[in-house]
Amino acid sequence: MKLPTDLEAEKMLLGNALLVGTADPLGTLTEADFSGSNNRLITRAIRALEKEGAPIELAAVNSWFESNGLVVSPSHLASLLDGVPVSNNVDFYRRRVSETAVQRIIASRGYELWKAAAGGEPLDALENRLRQLTTTLSEKIHSAQSRDGVWAERNLPFQTAAELAAEAPVEVEWIAQPWVAAGSITELARISHHECEWGGG
Repeated sequence: MKLPTDLEAEKMLLGNALLVGTADPLGTLTEADFSGSNNRLITRAIRALEKEGAPIELAAVNSWFESNGLVVSPSHLASLLDGVPVSNNVDFYRRRVSETAVQRIIASRGYELWKAAAGGEPLDALENRLRQLTTTLSEKIHSAQSRDGVWAERNLPFQTAAELAAEAPVEVEWIAQPWVAAGSITELARISHHECEWGGG
């Protein structure tokens, strides 16, 4: 299963941080919001340099990697500056990175739930998993919507996990369907691209 990513958005943010010499383009994004080990390590380096008050530039990032015994593909690091202009639209790119980070969580946690159900885990244990998943996703979604106000211009209300799941790509529609409803487990009754309803058990 291919997890959602927006590598161009990640490149724009990391490239802009290196171009302007500050971590400002990243807003409050953390390394966990980026996909792939290279971009996560680069984000970690930028945050570390920011904390140290050191210049955020290619040479400083390379030096930080060497000092910490970490390796990032030199070609990947150089590619962040290849054809990347200083952008006035970093809010848009931050939003995209934040959105895909939440989508990856939905997909991976949903897959774990599916495996537990397919493996015959008892209904009470599945119900507990589903509640934990709902709570985690609600917190992640709320956090993503609140960050830097980057979603404010979209006027989005708070979304439940079920509502966000209804907007998920077709590849992960099944994430809300790994439960068995026998009257004893909270059930997501139906999910599609257009609607998602909660059923009670």
